[in-house]
Amino acid sequence: MAPLGFLMAIALTLASTACAQVFQENRLIANYLSGFGDFVRWEGVGATGQLPQTIAVLGNPSLLQELRDLSRRESENGAPQEIIATEWSLGQSLEGVGFLYIGAGYADRMQEILVEAKRSSTITVSSKPKFIEAGGLIQFLHVRNRLRFALNVDQSSEYGVHFSSKLIQISAPVPRSRVVGKGGRQ
Repeated sequence: MAPLGFLMAIALTLASTACAQVFQENRLIANYLSGFGDFVRWEGVGATGQLPQTIAVLGNPSLLQELRDLSRRESENGAPQEIIATEWSLGQSLEGVGFLYIGAGYADRMQEILVEAKRSSTITVSSKPKFIEAGGLIQFLHVRNRLRFALNVDQSSEYGVHFSSKLIQISAPVPRSRVVGKGGRQ
């Protein structure tokens, strides 16, 4: 039988590896979110069609911190502050917010959140499975062990936004639920 200390060391190693993967994924998502604004045009927002790079986060404090750190690093490197990262709570207005990242735990309030986002022309983003099917606009997903994103181009006009053709080209295909037909075949 293996000593208890050895088993605890293995458990701690596995746990720290899982935490490192979450932090790495949040860093990738933060970088994606900070770059999406260059490839989106909002209707009725002056000649440029651009909103300030305000990114609101609901239910993912570590992603919010990663966005704030990214903004600070860019500022320290002399870049103008382009990212404003803020925490969002249910019931708050989304006016002036370009992107809303929706973390886990809000499935029962998803339609309410999406209605507010459409009203405010805020692009909704999540890593939640079936997010696009629920009416969200950008869904992060894993494809061949890589973090990718899919776009809900069909509903973007309901939000008053347009994705550039470049962004559409590099996006992953929209995940669709498999429908089981007669006889249990897919």
